Amino acid sequence: MVSNSSNGASIMAEPMSPEERALLAGELSLGLLSGEDRLVTERLRAEDSVFAAEVDAWDARFAGFYGEIVPVTPEGRVWSAVEQRLPANDPGPAGGAGGWKWATAGFAGIAAALAVMLVTRPDPVAPPPVVVAEAPAPVPSETLIAQINDGDGASMLAVRIDPGDGVLRVRAMAIPPSAGEPELWVIPAGGAPTSLGLIAREGGSEVRLAGDVGRLITDGATLALTLEPADGAPHAAPTGDVLGTARLTRL
Repeated sequence: MVSNSSNGASIMAEPMSPEERALLAGELSLGLLSGEDRLVTERLRAEDSVFAAEVDAWDARFAGFYGEIVPVTPEGRVWSAVEQRLPANDPGPAGGAGGWKWATAGFAGIAAALAVMLVTRPDPVAPPPVVVAEAPAPVPSETLIAQINDGDGASMLAVRIDPGDGVLRVRAMAIPPSAGEPELWVIPAGGAPTSLGLIAREGGSEVRLAGDVGRLITDGATLALTLEPADGAPHAAPTGDVLGTARLTRL
């Protein structure tokens, strides 16, 4: 698979299939390549991030195998027995053509094992989809307050939002008894009313700002209070009479 060109300019003799590239990566990981072949393949690893990832994957696979190997120091008679089984003119596994043939046979077996692993390994599992959480609603950088009064100037409710907070705090004092539930609205300059939801007729309520609603809560924006049907809230637009309005201002 590796080009044998003397100058190493061409890394591959011809385009390789994904399986052949993976096998080459396994050979490099096992240290089966040497000389020009190793130099050219190492250059491919440095220049091709996909091939480098294949080599890293083989390194990870073989790491588990290496951990199971218990190192054993062979006795001196082992090499003597090997030499006795080699041809008389063979200089032995330490060098020469005979040694190279002996090593090549072992490498061929390992390469075959790599090929089997390529065929039998399970398909890669796709990574889980990346879920991008919705950005939190922006909140004012300063405390904003508003007080909505009735037609006689009596306070019906007070509103406050603190910097760095995503909660609008409402305190109802004297919302007139009438059909419907109190619903709070924000009206940006030149814009249409947007519901902040129903609030309690008495006592405190908290409105958690969500989505783009937080961008409407700014200094100078208008708050309005209406009475609306309980069903279907928050509503798309007000339908009841406006009980009162007030502008948000900096504290």
